Amino acid sequence: MRNTIFIAVTSLFLLTGCAAHFGTLKSDVSLNQANFKVVTTASGSSQTKLVMGFGGLKKEALVAEARKDLVSKANLAPNQVLANLSLDVKTSIFPGFLPMVVIQKVTVTADVIEFIK
Repeated sequence: MRNTIFIAVTSLFLLTGCAAHFGTLKSDVSLNQANFKVVTTASGSSQTKLVMGFGGLKKEALVAEARKDLVSKANLAPNQVLANLSLDVKTSIFPGFLPMVVIQKVTVTADVIEFIK
């Protein structure tokens, strides 16, 4: 009975993971006049996986890849810009107590603004 409980508890610890979320908000566009409308929201993401500390990209490269994905998905018209950029970073660690696999995902979200003449 004790061996069964020990194996169950050990398995539970080995199979658990944890995750953390971080985000910041940045905006470069001045929207102080009533000459625009919000068309939609677009997002782009990038992900990397490290196994025992090997592989993956640096955080700066993940942000650049996510921004590039955002711009390609937004498909902006000549009178449209991206505003209210939000950067979210999620780091997942498996198993939770010994980082064997670390997955880091960066998502950049923005509002597509269209200026009215």
